[in-house]
Amino acid sequence: MLARIRRSGPFVLALAAVGAVIFGFYAQSRSFPSSSNAERAWATLTMFAGNYVPLVPQEEPTPPDLLLVASIWAFVVTLAAALSLGLALTGRIFNATRLLFARPHLVVVGSGASASAIVNSALRRGIKTVLVTDSANSAAARTAAAGRTRISSVPDLADAAADVTVRGLIKRSENVVLATDSTAMNLVLRASVSSVWDSRTDGSRTFLSLLAVVHDPRLAEAMRAEEISTELPHGLITSPSDNVAEHVNHLIDAAATGLWRLNGERKRADLVVVQIIPVEPGPLDESNWALLPETIARWARRQAWGRTFLRGKRLDDGSYARLAPLKVIGEGEDLPACAVTVRIYVGSSSQSVVRMLADRLENIPRASLTIIIGEESTVQAAIASAAVGRVVRGRDWLRSATDDGWTPDQLVVADPADIGLDAALVVDDENMQWARVFDQTYQFMWAGDFAVTGWEPGAPLGDTVRQEIARVTAKAKLTARQDGSGVDLTAVRRKAIKSISDRYSSAFAAANLPTFLGRNGYRLVKLPPNVSVPPPAPIMTTEQVDNIAEMEHNDWRNRKWVDRSARSWGRRHAVNQMACAEFSSSRAANFNWSRLLSLGSEPNDRLVGTARDLGVPDPEKWPDAIRSMPDYNRRIVTETYPALAATFGYALVQMGRDSNTGWKLYRRVGEVTAVQRRAPWTWTTRTGDVMSADAGDWMVRDATGGARSVAESEFDSKYERVAASRFRQRGLVWARQTTADETVDTLEGPATARALDWVVRTASGVRFDPTAAVDTWPVPAAHFVASYSLYWPIDRSAEPG
Repeated sequence: MLARIRRSGPFVLALAAVGAVIFGFYAQSRSFPSSSNAERAWATLTMFAGNYVPLVPQEEPTPPDLLLVASIWAFVVTLAAALSLGLALTGRIFNATRLLFARPHLVVVGSGASASAIVNSALRRGIKTVLVTDSANSAAARTAAAGRTRISSVPDLADAAADVTVRGLIKRSENVVLATDSTAMNLVLRASVSSVWDSRTDGSRTFLSLLAVVHDPRLAEAMRAEEISTELPHGLITSPSDNVAEHVNHLIDAAATGLWRLNGERKRADLVVVQIIPVEPGPLDESNWALLPETIARWARRQAWGRTFLRGKRLDDGSYARLAPLKVIGEGEDLPACAVTVRIYVGSSSQSVVRMLADRLENIPRASLTIIIGEESTVQAAIASAAVGRVVRGRDWLRSATDDGWTPDQLVVADPADIGLDAALVVDDENMQWARVFDQTYQFMWAGDFAVTGWEPGAPLGDTVRQEIARVTAKAKLTARQDGSGVDLTAVRRKAIKSISDRYSSAFAAANLPTFLGRNGYRLVKLPPNVSVPPPAPIMTTEQVDNIAEMEHNDWRNRKWVDRSARSWGRRHAVNQMACAEFSSSRAANFNWSRLLSLGSEPNDRLVGTARDLGVPDPEKWPDAIRSMPDYNRRIVTETYPALAATFGYALVQMGRDSNTGWKLYRRVGEVTAVQRRAPWTWTTRTGDVMSADAGDWMVRDATGGARSVAESEFDSKYERVAASRFRQRGLVWARQTTADETVDTLEGPATARALDWVVRTASGVRFDPTAAVDTWPVPAAHFVASYSLYWPIDRSAEPG
């Protein structure tokens, strides 16, 4: 209502002024009929200043009644105009003063739908925000004004960095998001604003960001660093489509690790199959998320890659709880009945619902979890009308899956605008994103007892420690009253702080990853976009693993973060420094790496005594816990590191010299016919070389008709039986194409490779050892094309030579 009055005020005032002029001129004409029009006009205008000009000399300068009414009307209009102008100027001065000293958590630069969505999200989350816009009538400005969010107006957003007020806001804000609806404009703005951002002096906060919204996920993917060798790249952009895809990954992980209820029993998944259904927009639909299906598919595929490196919780017998593998399938493939299945409809909101309902009517096997990516209100209304079940918001479902498991045939909606442009998510730069995914991946080391739901946007950090303690304390007290049980408030508060401390520890660990790897001869190399197979596991020596594990342990012992939420009299914020290791129940921070290793060989009674000296709550269980700590640090190196890299489309590769010999890693494909011979024999290659085979060796014939021998000791590692004499080729090889005829030393004797043929060597790992005594043989070009598929085209540093 107030906004409407403000907008209509100038029009009403102008209308009143015109009415006063007309009525005043009429009153002058009636009161002084002998006066001229010019005299009447002049006398009318003076009424707005509160003056009375008699057009006929009189003894008493008292205006007639009609002129008195007109004069009062005109003067009231003048007073109203002056008052409005004064209020407007005062409001602007007041607003400018507030902006001059404001310390917002978030500054949003933009005028269109993107900025409006972020501001709207910030209002819902209670994030202290300032909008910088070039139009008071823009969509973003209207959203900000409706929520009483502060607005800083500039003539042109392209020159926003030149405005004194905006420069001050950028220096004082924790996060700045450049969110026009143009990716090009956002990137240009970031270049101009970065000098202001870099001049800030507040380096004590952990999570600060200046990010440009990149609406094209392909461009965002292309802008990722090709190689990471010393430190994580400083975040430059935020991609709404990637934010949505990451949220979908959280839903998939919760389905894979959480308990699901079936026929009164709670079970865990043995296999999770993800199917992505891209839905074309309808004739009346306008979609700004055209590339979202392929983005979600890319993230899901990489998520599946990452899981191949992980083991679950370590059990008492030394084995590990099995993690359900992820499999991503296409639209036309059938969902297996024995697996937990996740089907994702993504595209137009209305058409996604239409397609989902049509699939149900056609008796297509229902998924355990159906995710509809679309505008929430549309999806909710359509599903409610169809009466096919209840739709749950994605983040609400994550909480319920964690608390009490979940029921199959669940419908979940994820609104891309709400998630992709979430004010708590778009502020996360690449470092923060790596920290979140590290935290999520690291949790799989204990998976088996809980659902892994990930580090959700807006999760409590150092600025909200007091609020989080109050929230969990109130929840614990309510539960205690309902159950009639007691509650240990000290333990509850400690657990709340530990959850925040663990997030900071994950941020430190993710930031250290490239540094620790680089010191031990490894780097992260970006995968080409067309790679469809997971990167190979890095081949590390025990010494390298222990070196990195030691660095991780020693760094963890010294990690600290700041609790900025505490207040005290006389100070705005009381800064409390917290140690990450302080909240570990293992007390491992009391020991350096060498001492931690030596504890593993000490007898139980001595370790129990040490535990009592340290004040461990349950000293009898401490020996097993402390002995497992080195293994957890090693698993960070061998599991979490490569899984985290694969999730972002990177591989861990060994540093070394770059060779031009052309060797690359290939996978054997196709089937062959093979027969084992019991006596020595000879055979002739296609180039005329006579080769010798021993008793027990196999005669192998491929699809091109070529025959060769394979040593008995090599056969099982290269072939897998599929029928009586039919075998599928398996395993990896290194291969290079020849440029001229050459002789190859094989296990059967020297063989000739013609120009443009291939020389193939057995691959025992991704790091090629040219001195290793492995089988080497020439392969004709036609046979090579039919029998080998490129597996790993990028790791030139690991090439032989």
